[in-house]
Amino acid sequence: TIFSTESRSWKIVCGETTGSTGVPTRVCIDERAKKIRSWGMARAWFVNGILPSDPFVLVWRDKGIDRRELLSFIFGNFLYVPVMNIMDIKSTTLDKDKILRILSILEKYQPSVIRGYVSALHVLARFYAKYRDRFKIAPKLIVGSAEYLPPSVWDEIEEIFGCKMINLYGG
Repeated sequence: TIFSTESRSWKIVCGETTGSTGVPTRVCIDERAKKIRSWGMARAWFVNGILPSDPFVLVWRDKGIDRRELLSFIFGNFLYVPVMNIMDIKSTTLDKDKILRILSILEKYQPSVIRGYVSALHVLARFYAKYRDRFKIAPKLIVGSAEYLPPSVWDEIEEIFGCKMINLYGG
């Protein structure tokens, strides 16, 4: 459990990590720490010219979506693209057909922001570079998360998609 140093409340919010190590870990943070994290993410979006109404795609593990994401989906500015089930990696491996399907979805939706696992974004970027003549995708921002982002991969993804990338994971 993580509490901010100025917390005046014992209200906590719990969730699970992405499970990128193989097993999702339950993590709880106090309400204030969650608000601070949300404000930090909102600032990152604003600084990069992204508005809350801009279309957003989450390329993530198969976990379902929360209430906020569901509302955003209903209003047409959120799309969830599950790419794997960490409890069944073999049957959910990204093969060529799945990647081309995802690129087709991205082209149709034309998101301003694409957020996902660094490894999934890297694979998508490489396939997009290879099949650029078949797809036109023009995001304003790519957001890597949940995995280490080496500088060379960061540069490659930015170059391929032609936009800025930010890293929510750190490192």
